[in-house]
Amino acid sequence: MTVLRLDQLVQRVQDRAPLERAQGPFVGLEHIVPGQLRLAHVGEAGSQRSVPYRFQKGDLLFGALRPGLRKVVLAREAGVCSTELLVLRPRDDAGAGLALAALAHPATLLAAQRLATGTRMPRVRWSALRALKVRLPPPTERQRIDRLLLLLHARLEILHRQQALRAELLTAMTEAHRCSDAPPLADIADIIGGRPSPVSQIGSGDPIYGVADLPAEGLEIDRYASERPQTGRRRVRRGDILVSLLRPKLRKVGLCPLDGWVSAEVAVVRPRPGWLGAVLGTVRSRMTQEPWIQQATGARMPRFSLRQLRATPCLLDHGARATLRHSLDTIAQSILQAGDHGRCLRRAREEAIGRLIHPATERDSRCVGQADPIG
Repeated sequence: MTVLRLDQLVQRVQDRAPLERAQGPFVGLEHIVPGQLRLAHVGEAGSQRSVPYRFQKGDLLFGALRPGLRKVVLAREAGVCSTELLVLRPRDDAGAGLALAALAHPATLLAAQRLATGTRMPRVRWSALRALKVRLPPPTERQRIDRLLLLLHARLEILHRQQALRAELLTAMTEAHRCSDAPPLADIADIIGGRPSPVSQIGSGDPIYGVADLPAEGLEIDRYASERPQTGRRRVRRGDILVSLLRPKLRKVGLCPLDGWVSAEVAVVRPRPGWLGAVLGTVRSRMTQEPWIQQATGARMPRFSLRQLRATPCLLDHGARATLRHSLDTIAQSILQAGDHGRCLRRAREEAIGRLIHPATERDSRCVGQADPIG
């Protein structure tokens, strides 16, 4: 094993892009899925008001603001990003797969949280993060291991794109057969609210899903949720539909992967038998979500209510649902099953990272040489 500082693996790039010359996709903190090392979607470079950073294909984007959200991603194309992200470029003798694994290692992310300053919006600075040390495989093994990590990463990206296409297909089929006399959601699904359970009932290993865990694209939710039990939460089951009541403009809807808990800002929609696909297609549709955006109240953090959700009409009536029931429910179940496959692949990647990359010990730290200067 070789001990290196992070700034011996990557160098920080602070290439500002004038707004009039900003090109390519825009990546903000909100576009990165917590803990999954991938983008949910991207914005447009020309829509920004502040001067962003430029990044190149193969650069790494690390979420410096609120590092507890575990937002790290490998850029697949050149673009611009928010200043809330650190643009880190792998050095010539370090592969992108190993650099991504080192930055996404649980020990690195935990250290980033501890090094962050600020109470409401904690931020970690590169001057603090760069000194963290990791133990890597011997140089003779790095190329092979780097390729393995990149192949695992690419397979997961393909799977996520397939999931997004399944969700789009389900929504498009529902919208194409919409009816004017369809029932409200309250007639075909249980909208769960009420008093939350006390924290004492929440097990230490139970996932707790918050707004940050819901996808803005697709329907797949990460198994490793970011919320922690500070106050009471509501019980949720695998296959429940989770809808963010907060900031509906973000259009966050997900399909619960495992039994767990949800925060108060997330509504639980539990379709009755045979209605899963129809309800999923309805709550993902822009036809449904636009009224939620208009009905939301509050200036800084607009939200809509459970009452409004219950009154939302389903896009399909009973006759149309009977015709499409098998197709819609098959797509919904395939999203759940592919999510299981994705979790297995993520677990394999995490195990590989855990075996191949280790946080440096105090003894290792005395052996590491001086890092190269930042370019």
